[in-house]
Amino acid sequence: MLTYDGPSGMTFGVVAHASPESPSFQYAIHAIQTALKASCQVYVYLLDDAVTGVLESDVRALAQRGVKVSACGLAMEKRDLECPDDICPAGLTTLSDILFYADVVSVYN
Repeated sequence: MLTYDGPSGMTFGVVAHASPESPSFQYAIHAIQTALKASCQVYVYLLDDAVTGVLESDVRALAQRGVKVSACGLAMEKRDLECPDDICPAGLTTLSDILFYADVVSVYN
């Protein structure tokens, strides 16, 4: 079970590379939910196979709860996917910002 002992209000960055069917992606969802319970600001960047997660109800629910979800625009285009209104298509600049500004970053391959 994942727990979070840091101060509330921290910024938690998540980079997901794994497909939504993988255990790694599901672990990322759990980590995000744990960070939300700890009152963290959460920023998520989906790339490669993870961009198909924009169609998943778990990811959409997180976006509706205030998680800032971005999906790699190039990976979305490659898979002929449209980005929902509550998820931002983005590029490497957004990924770079998450890596630079987040207090904690977790990567899920």
